[in-house]
Amino acid sequence: MSTLSIFVAILPLTAAVWTPPAKKETASALESNFTSEAGPVPLYRFWNDQTFDHFYTTDRKQGAAKRGYSFEKIECKLLGSSSDGAVALHKYSNPTQAHDHLYTVDANLVGSTQVGQMGNFEYVYEGVAGYCYPTAKTGTVALHRYWQPNIEDHFYTTDPDTIGTTTPGEEGNSGYKYEKVECYVLPA
Repeated sequence: MSTLSIFVAILPLTAAVWTPPAKKETASALESNFTSEAGPVPLYRFWNDQTFDHFYTTDRKQGAAKRGYSFEKIECKLLGSSSDGAVALHKYSNPTQAHDHLYTVDANLVGSTQVGQMGNFEYVYEGVAGYCYPTAKTGTVALHRYWQPNIEDHFYTTDPDTIGTTTPGEEGNSGYKYEKVECYVLPA
Protein backbone atom coordinates (compact mmCIF):
# COMPACT_ATOMS: atom_id res chain seq x y z
CA MET A 1 0.00 0.00 0.00
CA SER A 2 1.45 3.37 -0.93
CA THR A 3 1.89 6.32 1.42
CA LEU A 4 -0.73 8.26 -0.56
CA SER A 5 -3.37 5.56 -0.16
CA ILE A 6 -2.69 5.35 3.61
CA PHE A 7 -3.07 9.13 3.86
CA VAL A 8 -6.32 9.05 1.86
CA ALA A 9 -7.62 6.19 4.04
CA ILE A 10 -6.79 8.04 7.29
CA LEU A 11 -7.96 11.50 6.17
CA PRO A 12 -11.70 10.80 6.73
CA LEU A 13 -10.92 9.58 10.26
CA THR A 14 -8.99 12.71 11.20
CA ALA A 15 -11.59 14.97 9.61
CA ALA A 16 -14.27 13.42 11.80
CA VAL A 17 -12.23 13.94 14.98
CA TRP A 18 -10.70 17.37 14.33
CA THR A 19 -12.64 20.46 15.36
CA PRO A 20 -11.60 24.04 14.64
CA PRO A 21 -10.15 26.01 17.55
CA ALA A 22 -12.58 28.09 19.56
CA LYS A 23 -12.69 31.80 18.89
CA LYS A 24 -10.12 33.54 21.06
CA GLU A 25 -11.43 36.14 23.45
CA THR A 26 -9.59 39.38 23.93
CA ALA A 27 -8.10 40.23 27.30
CA SER A 28 -10.53 43.13 27.72
CA ALA A 29 -13.50 40.81 27.14
CA LEU A 30 -12.16 38.54 29.86
CA GLU A 31 -11.35 41.27 32.41
CA SER A 32 -14.74 41.01 34.10
CA ASN A 33 -14.82 37.20 34.24
CA PHE A 34 -14.87 35.80 37.75
CA THR A 35 -15.41 32.20 38.64
CA SER A 36 -18.42 32.56 40.91
CA GLU A 37 -18.30 29.07 42.36
CA ALA A 38 -19.00 28.93 46.08
CA GLY A 39 -16.10 26.55 46.75
CA PRO A 40 -12.38 27.26 46.59
CA VAL A 41 -11.04 28.40 43.22
CA PRO A 42 -7.37 28.45 42.19
CA LEU A 43 -5.58 31.80 41.96
CA TYR A 44 -3.25 31.55 38.96
CA ARG A 45 -0.03 33.57 38.86
CA PHE A 46 1.28 34.92 35.56
CA TRP A 47 4.41 36.94 34.72
CA ASN A 48 5.12 39.30 31.83
CA ASP A 49 8.86 39.62 31.25
CA GLN A 50 8.37 42.56 28.87
CA THR A 51 6.40 44.81 31.25
CA PHE A 52 7.78 43.20 34.44
CA ASP A 53 4.32 42.61 35.84
CA HIS A 54 2.75 39.83 37.88
CA PHE A 55 -0.91 39.16 37.16
CA TYR A 56 -3.24 36.95 39.23
CA THR A 57 -6.63 35.58 38.23
CA THR A 58 -9.06 32.79 39.06
CA ASP A 59 -9.74 32.33 35.34
CA ARG A 60 -6.75 30.66 33.70
CA LYS A 61 -8.07 31.59 30.24
CA GLN A 62 -8.00 35.25 31.26
CA GLY A 63 -4.32 35.03 32.09
CA ALA A 64 -3.55 33.13 28.91
CA ALA A 65 -5.33 35.76 26.84
CA LYS A 66 -3.33 38.67 28.24
CA ARG A 67 -0.57 39.55 25.80
CA GLY A 68 2.90 38.54 26.91
CA TYR A 69 1.94 36.78 30.15
CA SER A 70 3.29 33.32 30.98
CA PHE A 71 1.76 30.98 33.54
CA GLU A 72 3.96 30.49 36.61
CA LYS A 73 1.89 28.54 39.12
CA ILE A 74 -1.27 28.24 41.17
CA GLU A 75 -0.44 30.55 44.06
CA CYS A 76 -3.31 29.60 46.37
CA LYS A 77 -7.04 29.12 46.42
CA LEU A 78 -9.65 31.80 47.03
CA LEU A 79 -13.25 31.36 48.03
CA GLY A 80 -15.90 31.95 45.39
CA SER A 81 -18.23 33.77 47.79
CA SER A 82 -18.16 35.90 50.93
CA SER A 83 -19.38 33.14 53.22
CA ASP A 84 -18.05 32.49 56.72
CA GLY A 85 -16.58 35.98 57.24
CA ALA A 86 -14.59 36.07 53.99
CA VAL A 87 -14.00 39.49 52.41
CA ALA A 88 -13.49 40.58 48.81
CA LEU A 89 -9.97 40.66 47.38
CA HIS A 90 -10.26 43.62 45.01
CA LYS A 91 -8.16 43.77 41.85
CA TYR A 92 -6.82 46.93 40.26
CA SER A 93 -4.52 47.72 37.37
CA ASN A 94 -2.41 50.78 36.70
CA PRO A 95 -2.00 51.39 32.97
CA THR A 96 0.53 54.20 33.50
CA GLN A 97 2.70 52.33 35.99
CA ALA A 98 4.14 49.50 33.89
CA HIS A 99 0.67 47.94 33.90
CA ASP A 100 1.05 46.96 37.57
CA HIS A 101 -1.71 44.90 39.16
CA LEU A 102 -2.68 45.49 42.79
CA TYR A 103 -4.82 43.15 44.89
CA THR A 104 -6.14 44.34 48.24
CA VAL A 105 -8.90 43.71 50.76
CA ASP A 106 -8.81 47.44 51.60
CA ALA A 107 -10.98 49.17 48.99
CA ASN A 108 -10.18 52.50 50.68
CA LEU A 109 -6.53 52.17 49.62
CA VAL A 110 -7.49 52.98 46.03
CA GLY A 111 -10.90 54.46 46.80
CA SER A 112 -12.86 52.88 43.96
CA THR A 113 -15.03 49.77 43.67
CA GLN A 114 -16.78 50.64 40.42
CA VAL A 115 -15.45 48.61 37.48
CA GLY A 116 -13.52 50.86 35.09
CA GLN A 117 -13.27 53.77 37.54
CA MET A 118 -9.84 55.21 38.32
CA GLY A 119 -8.99 55.76 41.95
CA ASN A 120 -5.93 56.76 43.95
CA PHE A 121 -2.45 56.27 42.48
CA GLU A 122 -4.03 55.96 39.00
CA TYR A 123 -5.26 52.41 39.66
CA VAL A 124 -8.40 51.32 37.79
CA TYR A 125 -10.84 48.97 39.49
CA GLU A 126 -11.28 45.64 37.65
CA GLY A 127 -13.57 43.79 40.05
CA VAL A 128 -13.34 41.12 42.72
CA ALA A 129 -10.59 38.53 42.26
CA GLY A 130 -12.18 36.26 44.87
CA TYR A 131 -12.71 36.10 48.62
CA CYS A 132 -10.28 35.55 51.48
CA TYR A 133 -10.15 35.97 55.24
CA PRO A 134 -8.98 39.13 57.01
CA THR A 135 -7.56 37.06 59.88
CA ALA A 136 -6.03 33.60 60.13
CA LYS A 137 -8.41 30.65 60.30
CA THR A 138 -7.63 26.96 60.67
CA GLY A 139 -6.41 25.62 57.33
CA THR A 140 -5.45 29.00 55.87
CA VAL A 141 -2.07 30.53 55.02
CA ALA A 142 -0.96 34.15 54.76
CA LEU A 143 -0.91 35.82 51.34
CA HIS A 144 2.09 38.16 51.52
CA ARG A 145 2.28 41.39 49.49
CA TYR A 146 5.58 42.78 48.17
CA TRP A 147 6.48 45.85 46.09
CA GLN A 148 9.40 46.26 43.69
CA PRO A 149 9.80 50.03 43.15
CA ASN A 150 12.32 49.85 40.29
CA ILE A 151 10.03 47.84 38.02
CA GLU A 152 6.79 49.00 39.71
CA ASP A 153 5.41 45.52 40.40
CA HIS A 154 3.34 44.07 43.20
CA PHE A 155 4.06 40.43 43.99
CA TYR A 156 1.93 38.08 46.10
CA THR A 157 2.97 34.74 47.51
CA THR A 158 2.06 32.29 50.24
CA ASP A 159 5.74 31.29 50.47
CA PRO A 160 7.72 34.10 52.16
CA ASP A 161 10.98 32.24 51.39
CA THR A 162 10.48 33.23 47.74
CA ILE A 163 11.49 36.81 48.63
CA GLY A 164 13.15 35.98 51.94
CA THR A 165 11.63 38.54 54.29
CA THR A 166 8.42 39.32 56.16
CA THR A 167 9.70 42.46 57.86
CA PRO A 168 7.71 45.49 56.66
CA GLY A 169 9.87 47.78 54.50
CA GLU A 170 12.76 45.32 54.35
CA GLU A 171 14.13 44.47 50.91
CA GLY A 172 14.42 40.84 49.93
CA ASN A 173 15.24 38.88 46.80
CA SER A 174 15.02 40.62 43.41
CA GLY A 175 14.61 44.01 45.10
CA TYR A 176 11.08 43.31 46.41
CA LYS A 177 10.18 45.07 49.67
CA TYR A 178 7.79 43.44 52.09
CA GLU A 179 4.55 45.37 52.62
CA LYS A 180 2.12 43.21 54.61
CA VAL A 181 -0.06 40.14 54.90
CA GLU A 182 -2.86 41.01 52.51
CA CYS A 183 -5.22 38.31 53.75
CA TYR A 184 -5.45 34.61 54.54
CA VAL A 185 -6.17 32.09 51.79
CA LEU A 186 -6.38 28.37 51.26
CA PRO A 187 -3.16 26.66 50.22
CA ALA A 188 -2.81 25.60 46.59
